[in-house]
Amino acid sequence: MKKSILLDVLIVLLFSFLCYVQAQWFVFSLRWGLGEFNAFLIGLVFLGISFVLLKVKTGSNIDALIGIAIIFVVSTWLNISFNHLPCRLMDYRLKTYYKNEYDANVILRGKTSYRGTAYLVYYLEDEPEYPFRAYAEFGDRDLDYEYHHAVTAMMIDDQLEKELADLIDGTFKMSTDSLSVKINGKPESLEFEKLIENTSFIQMYCILDKEMSENKDELVQNVYDYLRPTFDNIESSIYFAFVEDPIHCEKLTSDFKKEEHVYVRLDRPFILDDNEESKLQDEVDGKWEQKIVESGVFDEYCSNPSFILFEKIENTYAIKAHAKDVPTISAKMNEDGTYSTERFYIVEKEWEYEKESSNHKAKLEMRVQLHHSELESIECHLYVPEEIVPNHAFAYDDKKRCLYKKNDSEINLSEDLQNQIIIHCEDAMYMLEDLDVKAHELMKEILEEKGLGPVVWNHALLNGE
Repeated sequence: MKKSILLDVLIVLLFSFLCYVQAQWFVFSLRWGLGEFNAFLIGLVFLGISFVLLKVKTGSNIDALIGIAIIFVVSTWLNISFNHLPCRLMDYRLKTYYKNEYDANVILRGKTSYRGTAYLVYYLEDEPEYPFRAYAEFGDRDLDYEYHHAVTAMMIDDQLEKELADLIDGTFKMSTDSLSVKINGKPESLEFEKLIENTSFIQMYCILDKEMSENKDELVQNVYDYLRPTFDNIESSIYFAFVEDPIHCEKLTSDFKKEEHVYVRLDRPFILDDNEESKLQDEVDGKWEQKIVESGVFDEYCSNPSFILFEKIENTYAIKAHAKDVPTISAKMNEDGTYSTERFYIVEKEWEYEKESSNHKAKLEMRVQLHHSELESIECHLYVPEEIVPNHAFAYDDKKRCLYKKNDSEINLSEDLQNQIIIHCEDAMYMLEDLDVKAHELMKEILEEKGLGPVVWNHALLNGE
C-alpha cells in the first residue's frame, strides 16, 4: 500500500515538473503567438498522459482527477515562483561562454526575459564603467557583438588615457558612452589603430578635475588638436566635464549633466587661434546657435546650452538640443516648395516612489519620434536600480493614456508605479506639444532669415494645429 501511494506521488511530482518545464521552454523558445498555444497544447498532452497513468494505477476516475488537480496547482505554483528559468539558463550559458572564450569574468547587473529573448546587462568584473547588453535566444550562436562593444570602448579609453596623460596636467578619465563597431577580429588581438578602423561612430567623455576648468578653452583646444587626426574620418564627438571627483563620477546622472561644459565634434573644424578665416566662418555659423539659445524655446527641454547646434546636412537643416547625436528637429523642402519636418524628442525624468515603506529611485527616458504629422512611436525605458529587474522597456499611448508592450506581454510593474509613469508621460507630452509649435516657429524664422522662405509647413503639428 505504501509503495502504491509513493508511486502515485512520484507520478504527480514528475508530471508537475514536466508541465512547468515545457511551459517555460515553449513560451520562451517559440515565435510570438505560437509559444502560448504550444505550451497549452503540450500541457494538455502531459495532463492526459498523467490522467491515464493514474487511472490505470488507482482504478478510480476520482483519484485520477484529484491527481490532475494537484499537478495543475503545483506546476502553476512553479511557473509563478520561478518564472525566470530561461533567463537563468541564458545567464549561465553567457557567463560560461565569456569565461571560456575570453577568460573574462562578467557580473550580471540586471536581467529580464520576454517570450523569445533574454535581456541581460553585464559588466566586466574589473571594469564596472562599461556595461553591455546581451540579447540572446536559445538558438543564438553569435554572442560576441555587444561584448566586443564593451571591450573596444575599454581599450580605446585606456589607450587615450595613456596618450593624454602628458597633455593633461591633472586628474582625469576617459569614458566612452556609445560606439558602433564593425566586428573584424577579436578586440583584444587588434592594435589601437585597427580598433579605430573598426569603429564608424564613437561618443566619448573626458571627465576632469574641477580645478582644471580655469584653463578650459586651452585644454579643450589641445585635446581636440591631438585627437582630431585619429578620429577625423569617423562620426565622433567628445564631452568635457569638470567635476569634484572625476575617477568615481557616474556620467549621465542629473548631477553630472549640470557639470558638462563643452561638446566638441572631432570630425568637424574647430576654432583655431591663428586662423582668422576659420574664426569668421564659425562666427557666421554660431549666429544661429546663439539665436536658438537666446530664443529660450528649448530652455525647459535642454538645460545645457552647449548641446545646442544648428547644422546643415545635405538639403536638410537641423537643430540639435540634447546630448544624443540625432537632430531634435530637422526641416527639408519638398518638391512643391513646402517644408516638412522630422522630430526626435528625448525627455528624462527622475523621481522617488514608495514601496514596502521605503523610498526607491526611478529614472524614465521617453523618446517621441514624429515624421511630418505622424507620431511614429513613444518609446519608454525605465531604470529602477533597487528592483530585482532594474530595466524595463515599453511604449506609451498618448490617446488612451496607458502603457503597453508591442508584443502584448505583461508589464511587470506595480500599478502605483505605472500610474506615476503615466503622469510623467502626460506632463512630458503637454510640454512637447507646446515645444513643437515653438520649435517650428523658430525653424521657420531661421530659414526665412537665411533667404530660404517663405516657409509653409505641409503637415500638422504635435498639438494638431
